[in-house]
Amino acid sequence: MNVRGAHVDWGEGIVNDPRLVVEVDELPSAADFIYTQKDSAYFAEHPSGVCSFYYHTGAPEKQQGFGGAAIDIKLTDGSDKTLYGPWSSNSQSMRELGFTPCMEVTFAIQGDTLRLAGSITIELANKILEEHCPDVELYLTRELGFYVPKQKDQPPKNL
Repeated sequence: MNVRGAHVDWGEGIVNDPRLVVEVDELPSAADFIYTQKDSAYFAEHPSGVCSFYYHTGAPEKQQGFGGAAIDIKLTDGSDKTLYGPWSSNSQSMRELGFTPCMEVTFAIQGDTLRLAGSITIELANKILEEHCPDVELYLTRELGFYVPKQKDQPPKNL
């Protein structure tokens, strides 16, 4: 994955928080992620800085995430596991469990109109902002515990 550019969708005119949009040539393959399990949480950090996570208790009545799809993952102990209907989690929950700090972003794939929600490490986000959005910094919201972009020397928007 090569980052080709970035900008912030400030959410002007709507109540959503600002969101970092990362323009990439491609995303890592799902098969390249190796997950660490902690209780019902599964977290993976790809060498590119892209993060992936799921929440799955295994309880039959809680397997409707992703339309009940079977998601095959690799674990750090070398085993394979199938999660039936797991739910996506969020960066705050993963950070609270001690995983690598990360944040939600929108990926824009070069040459495509497709936009995908995803997560990247805070370390990668800071590098992207430094290179592509030097007037922007990350802000950790106290109420929700999420990282969001904000203009340097300005109060956060929409929070």
